[in-house]
Amino acid sequence: MKAKTLIQTSLAYFVVAGAACRIFCCDALGQGACAPVPTGLVGWWPGNGNADDIAGGDDGTPVNGATYGYGEVGEGFELLSGYQACVLVTNTASLQLQDFTIECWIQRGSADFVTPQPASDPDGCLFGFGPGGYVFALHSDGTLFLSQTWDSNITGLVAVTDTLLHHVAVTTSGGFVVFYLDGVAYPAGYYAPTYTFSGPAAIGAPGDFGLSSFYGFIDELSVYDNAISSDEIESIYAAGSVGKCADNYQPTPAPELSIQIAAPGFVLLSLAGVTGVNYEVDSSSDLVNWMAYTNVAGPTWSQILPSSSGPVGDQFFRASINP
Repeated sequence: MKAKTLIQTSLAYFVVAGAACRIFCCDALGQGACAPVPTGLVGWWPGNGNADDIAGGDDGTPVNGATYGYGEVGEGFELLSGYQACVLVTNTASLQLQDFTIECWIQRGSADFVTPQPASDPDGCLFGFGPGGYVFALHSDGTLFLSQTWDSNITGLVAVTDTLLHHVAVTTSGGFVVFYLDGVAYPAGYYAPTYTFSGPAAIGAPGDFGLSSFYGFIDELSVYDNAISSDEIESIYAAGSVGKCADNYQPTPAPELSIQIAAPGFVLLSLAGVTGVNYEVDSSSDLVNWMAYTNVAGPTWSQILPSSSGPVGDQFFRASINP
């Protein structure tokens, strides 16, 4: 396996309340626990600034404007440039499977459609081959489905309908198919075509460059040569931004944000990181909508902020590694 860098985030919060500052959380979020890698992993494309396969060596090739953006675990693949933006993957024997698992983090680029060409083909492919092969995808309403490309399909009873990050997966073993959304299993029934493989696969589109490319972000796309267990999928979802474990990962420590009362009416917001790493500090008033506050080029940074400037409500800050 190739090395990967994890991007961690830390948070610091404080409340401005009249002439006093009430600090209710100022601890950095630690690395947390990574999820053990299930057996049978044959392909793993994290999308951290490259299209390398850190499990099987089947490195991908971004095409048609596919690039890298924010993901759940560090960066992921950004597929927003338009028609058939995807990452091509070689048709290797390790991916020519009848029983398998496909799992990844996704974020739709729009709540109105899942593909940049909805008028011609409204589905959005997450990973798959061309005609005859398998494809894991979303229907236009966000419903997950598994298909023998351009032929038949089995549709799950679960959908991704918003533009938030979600973990999705499908497993098939002996024809029994189960879909997963955010660690929860949704059995779908029996579906057992015989898949055939005559062309490349792709992340974000069917490998034959037909229609149905996905409009959004895909992160940590992984393929296994068996149906991994529901406990294993739940573990991957629960690990969140820490992701799956690997012996040769080189994690970059999370920056530490802290807040102290500096003087009556003022607080000191400080960041402590590591040399050679750039950081971004963001601010929010509701923990939902974040805006860039400042960029930090160096291991340390601090700023004095007023805590008695009026009833401005809660103030939240977070820091993350700036890739």
